[in-house]
Amino acid sequence: MATGSHMDGVWALTSKFENIHLRGFAQYTEAGEKMGAMFLNKAGMNENPTHEFENMKFEDVAPEAFMYFYDPPQKWAHITKCGNFPCTGPWNLVYRFVGTEYLGTTLPGIDLASFTLIPDAENYSEYMTGCEKRETWNAWLCDNLQLGQLLFESEDSDKFDRGLQPVYVRNHIDDGTDVGTYTMNNKLNQMADQGCDTGYASQLHTGRFPSLVQADNQAYDIVYTGSPPKKQRFSLFVADPNAGLTVRIAYPGSEARAIQIDGETVPTNPWNDDPDVMTYGPIMQDKGCGENRYLGVQNILEFYLTSGCTIHIVPKDSIQTLVRMEWTVSEFFSAGGTTSFVDRLAGSLGIHASTIKVVSVYEGSLVVNYEMTANEDEPDMSLEDLGAAQTEAYATGTADLGGAPILTVAAMTTTAYVPRVAAGEAPAPTPQAEPIVSDGVVTADGFDPVVLTPTESNACQFIDSIHY
Repeated sequence: MATGSHMDGVWALTSKFENIHLRGFAQYTEAGEKMGAMFLNKAGMNENPTHEFENMKFEDVAPEAFMYFYDPPQKWAHITKCGNFPCTGPWNLVYRFVGTEYLGTTLPGIDLASFTLIPDAENYSEYMTGCEKRETWNAWLCDNLQLGQLLFESEDSDKFDRGLQPVYVRNHIDDGTDVGTYTMNNKLNQMADQGCDTGYASQLHTGRFPSLVQADNQAYDIVYTGSPPKKQRFSLFVADPNAGLTVRIAYPGSEARAIQIDGETVPTNPWNDDPDVMTYGPIMQDKGCGENRYLGVQNILEFYLTSGCTIHIVPKDSIQTLVRMEWTVSEFFSAGGTTSFVDRLAGSLGIHASTIKVVSVYEGSLVVNYEMTANEDEPDMSLEDLGAAQTEAYATGTADLGGAPILTVAAMTTTAYVPRVAAGEAPAPTPQAEPIVSDGVVTADGFDPVVLTPTESNACQFIDSIHY
């Protein structure tokens, strides 16, 4: 019984086996060859699908012949196959058994009717709950039906020729710090080179990653060694229909992103205006698949994924704005907090409040980061129009922020478009924030350098030969 996927054209394949009777597997054949009732396909580099075995019968099957999970061979670490290190598909698979019977006088050393088998992935499998190591099988025998497969991939235009590997999947343990810690550390490679160009390898590798997980509502960090893809797809496959887990992805920037299921955007958790919290509400895992929030200061996206559910991370065209005000946090929340901030700003710009989303609030003096996206209910207001209206409102002093003295405003436009970069070409430059107000003085192009908020540093300075 040998299955495995060398190709990457199938998303989330499951192999099902029912009512099979395996009989008479001794450790060796009469000719001295090793026997095996179950084993992996040697071509299964990329993604060995979840295997579901129902009502299996093992009669006179020796423990040494029951099954064997091989480790990815080092020969796969080649430019024509997996790249710098072997593909990791054989370390990230799940065999699930239900209704199993054992017959005869030679038994495989199992007395469980329902159980799970997983491979021996270094620094990972040993942390799964309810598992014991079986050296003979190079596997772990687990009394745990919450073990499954997390499958994720890039959906960017360069998903075939951009190297994302290695990617690490780590359990997130909250230790009171922003980063947290972990015990599990699963190193993943992307798909093997499947192409052929006039007899040569194509050097195209799909940016897809299957990972063994324990979906008992814990959290996992997906750690990219480079920038994460802008567009991504995630699915979870576990036998327990109530299983789920939280996924966390750290980003280098605060570009706008949405979580979508079947093309519909899942709303972000409500903002918590408690001055000691000042962020979106935590993932409570009680709102169903797609529950999400963004931690603005750390630039971490979190979302909840349930068994059988697929979500897409979709970037959005947006204007990212930072406003620094000469206020304390208590003054900000006494004036209505984020809700009043959004309502007043939207009124100043003549737009719907849903166009504005606060990303983070923190001290220094008081800093509010927010994003604006074009609203489908206002088709005549483009993102460019929004940017122009915002710049004018701040530069002319008509932006209503509840009377807060404005010290700094900077904005930049980010795009959901992901240009394809050919090999050897430099990627497009990262957008930079353009100053609108600096140190209380208007600095936006095309506007007079008016002092909006007097400070010690701008009280006696000359700007364009004008004394303010």
